[in-house]
Amino acid sequence: MFSRFEKLTLGSKLTIAFLTIITLITVVSGVTLWRIKLLVDSTEQIYSKDLVGISLVRLVTTDINSAGRVVNRLLLGREQMDTVSMKDAQKTIEAIKKRIDIALDKAKSTLIRPAVKAQFVTAEEDLALWFKSVDELIKLTESEDGANKAYQMVISPRYQDLTNKAIKNFADIADAKVEGAEKNYEGNVELAAQLSLVVWAGLIIVASLSVLLGVVINRSIKQPIQGLSKSLNDLAIQKLDVMVPYVNYKNEIGLMARDVLTLQGSLKEAADMAALVEANNMKAQQTTQQIAEVISLAAAGDFTAEVSLADKEGFFLDISSQVNRLIDMSRQSFVAISRNASTLASSSEELAAVSTQMSSNAEETSAQAKAVSNAASEVSYNTQTIAASVEEMSATIREISMNAVQASTVATQAVSLAQQANSTMTKLDTSSLEIGNVLKMISSIAEQTNLLALNATIEAARAGELGKGFAVVANEVKELARQTAKATDEIGGNITSIQANTKAAVAAIVEITNVINRINDISGMIASAVEEQAATTGEMGRNVTAAASSSANIASNIVYVSETAQNTTEGATNSKVAAQQLAEIASELQGLVNKFKF
Repeated sequence: MFSRFEKLTLGSKLTIAFLTIITLITVVSGVTLWRIKLLVDSTEQIYSKDLVGISLVRLVTTDINSAGRVVNRLLLGREQMDTVSMKDAQKTIEAIKKRIDIALDKAKSTLIRPAVKAQFVTAEEDLALWFKSVDELIKLTESEDGANKAYQMVISPRYQDLTNKAIKNFADIADAKVEGAEKNYEGNVELAAQLSLVVWAGLIIVASLSVLLGVVINRSIKQPIQGLSKSLNDLAIQKLDVMVPYVNYKNEIGLMARDVLTLQGSLKEAADMAALVEANNMKAQQTTQQIAEVISLAAAGDFTAEVSLADKEGFFLDISSQVNRLIDMSRQSFVAISRNASTLASSSEELAAVSTQMSSNAEETSAQAKAVSNAASEVSYNTQTIAASVEEMSATIREISMNAVQASTVATQAVSLAQQANSTMTKLDTSSLEIGNVLKMISSIAEQTNLLALNATIEAARAGELGKGFAVVANEVKELARQTAKATDEIGGNITSIQANTKAAVAAIVEITNVINRINDISGMIASAVEEQAATTGEMGRNVTAAASSSANIASNIVYVSETAQNTTEGATNSKVAAQQLAEIASELQGLVNKFKF
């Protein structure tokens, strides 16, 4: 029963209490008014029936006595033969008789008890007999010889008995009316006592029920409020798993309990968000530090380090994988460039050796051309040797050309990879900007949470004592909002650091791209030089072939052979210079590559 009453709304509880009290007050007031009406009716009866009746009956008794005295004056006037006095006495007697008749009519309406009514009828009969005797006396006084008879009648026992009986009857009736008035008064006193008892009993019942209803209402409000206050205190000390009571109530307590339950869910979400933000902050710091270290090493020329992918997921795994992919592509490019630079240096050395040999052979051919007539066989032999050397040099030049083309291809791939790396770092910068926007959103949410906490604190202050628990929770929410804003600022600093490192990495990649473009230009120069050397060697080969085929006509073509030998010497010199330039380029390329660690 109390549980059902406890679930009612405050308005319903107060309505029930007030209706109950008003009903009791109405009942008590009705009983009291009914008793008061009885008391008023009884009092009115005492006045209108008893007091008025007693007054009328006593008036009749007085009038009877007065009439008796007037009869005596009438007899005295008869003896004195005072006609005027006799007439006045007769008029007085008639007036008293009329007054008595009027009083008797009024007194008859005041009679209640049957015994008194019967006694009143007897008294009226006796009074009629007495007035009849008085009438006889008046007639006797009017006769000439009736004075003595009238006197004898007045002093007769019969007349005296009638007079005394008439007076005594109405005196007895007055006494009976007094006795009735006393009984009615005693009844009124008892009725007043009962009325007082009823009023006091009603007041005690109303007061007791009011106190009982007050206790019940106080308990039905205080106990849930204390339970909700305990829940709020638990929330204030971060006990977020406690069960909030009274949420199934349909009254104000249930509304407050559901608000507390909503607040508990919000605090849980805030705690989970704070933990997630803290975890992401730690991951962001770790990932940022690892990426910064790897990029710093890459900027210094060390491409052996990688970002650890352990315990990473989502954005952090993606950005770490992209950085590792960039470092791996750069490492592969520099390995290929180093390998091709070594091959290029080796081929340059071989080309220089062949050019030196060609130069010495050409000089020897030129010297022997002057004595060609005597050394035709030697010329033929030397021509064959030069042809073989030219073929060997052509093979070497073809190999150098292939290496140069391969080096150019590798440099082109390196440029493409550098561009991809630059695009990746641009995406990284864009992603960091997006993270910055998310952090701004989180910061905005934290500021809004702070404002909500401030509003909750103000509302709690307005709520007074009942709002202390809300004030504590609002302060906790405000502190969580402040910590979230602080963590957001720290993450923003880390993101700014990532952006700075990203820009540094972009600058390093741009520098690497410039180096690779320079390598590509050098490779182009090498390819051009090799093509020139190939043309020169081809020309040398054709010349040597012509010299070989014309060995039978050495004597006639000795001038041409001498010129050819001179051209061969110049070509060998040019090949040697080109080979030296190629060696210097290869050395410079190798020096640039050696600056990097991979």
